[in-house]
Amino acid sequence: GSTIKGIIRNALLFYYLSTKKLELDPQKYKDKNKKNEFKLYTGEDILRKDSNRVDTDIMKYITVRDSSFINFEELKVYEIQRIPHKKLSQLIIAIPPEERFSIEINVQKNKNYSNLDFWKDFFLENTEEKIWNCLKKYAQKLIDKEVEILQRLKQKFSNNQDLTKTFEDLIYHYEEIKKRLREEKDFISLPLGFGKTYYFNSLGYFIPENKIPLPKRLKIKDPKLYPQTRWAVKIKEKYYPLGWCGLERNV
Repeated sequence: GSTIKGIIRNALLFYYLSTKKLELDPQKYKDKNKKNEFKLYTGEDILRKDSNRVDTDIMKYITVRDSSFINFEELKVYEIQRIPHKKLSQLIIAIPPEERFSIEINVQKNKNYSNLDFWKDFFLENTEEKIWNCLKKYAQKLIDKEVEILQRLKQKFSNNQDLTKTFEDLIYHYEEIKKRLREEKDFISLPLGFGKTYYFNSLGYFIPENKIPLPKRLKIKDPKLYPQTRWAVKIKEKYYPLGWCGLERNV
């Protein structure tokens, strides 16, 4: 439930920044009192009437119930690999494909929405439909971004047939998701578990590539290839990204 709610929050922030056509400057979020470190930004100035008061945050009006359960015996062990070098691997216990869960999302109507100019109309009428559309656009744009980076990586390692095939597998998976997103109104696919990349785990989409605050420990010459590595799992003869779940709406 908390994971779903976190993604809804990201999707709403994504919607706001897309609508306003804004870019984020990471330099604005440096903490001068902590050796110039970056502060965690969670959109307090966008989703709250008062950025210092959590009780004015619109997410308090969205309730996400925890999902149904899976029997422990149904979990499986998978070996995952770090792409592109594949030298690093580990075993994880994970939910196997095709498992289904149910979850409930409720939106409370509240007069306090009138205090939030941008969100007033959004939350007073057809709110559930609007949130669903926000999630779908969020998924579509970030999948496009991931495919873009994978295409660049495929080109970079074009002399390695094994890696080329791996990137093709991942790209094919995302292209199939994009097709379903276009064709099925009540379907969304989102990364809900371990393995989310930089863009799905942040608002980095709205930071110009030349301003992305790259980790100092990484020697990345081209920010267009960031994040350069990601975890993948090989099932039979194909590689897949981790943590992707399909959401089907039942209203």
